[in-house]
Amino acid sequence: MTPSHQLYLLVAVLTHGLVGYAVVRGLTRYPPAAGVVGAVLPDVDLLLGPWLAGPLVHRGAIHTPAALAVVGGGALLLGVSRRRLAAFAVGFLTHLVLDSGTSAGVMWLFPASTARVALDLPVHGLLGTAVLWLASLVVVRFGPRSSRSVVDG
Repeated sequence: MTPSHQLYLLVAVLTHGLVGYAVVRGLTRYPPAAGVVGAVLPDVDLLLGPWLAGPLVHRGAIHTPAALAVVGGGALLLGVSRRRLAAFAVGFLTHLVLDSGTSAGVMWLFPASTARVALDLPVHGLLGTAVLWLASLVVVRFGPRSSRSVVDG
């Protein structure tokens, strides 16, 4: 992997984390840090890439609502609070929405279907990333505070 590709991936993961944080902070009373964890978790497949195959490749099974259900169920069994789990889920879903905008897309109906929603937008390009960062930073700085949120928790 070239250094420029590593930088691209780092910026993409940071973008997912920032968007997850901003959406959770701006729309809920849930802890936004849990949204960051949910927003970056699907990209764990980037770290495990050389050892993964089949449905576990990047943007494979880990980038699906089914993975969210498995992780969420496990978290509930381990006693993670519903508030934290809800924030995690919102962050995770922001990741899937953003990656649905790429040419690789996301398998929203996995395992029932491997069809992908792939809108082929410049989500992780320079302009797309700049827009996402700007919008997220505006929400974090000027958006509703957790005490005035849209979704109660």
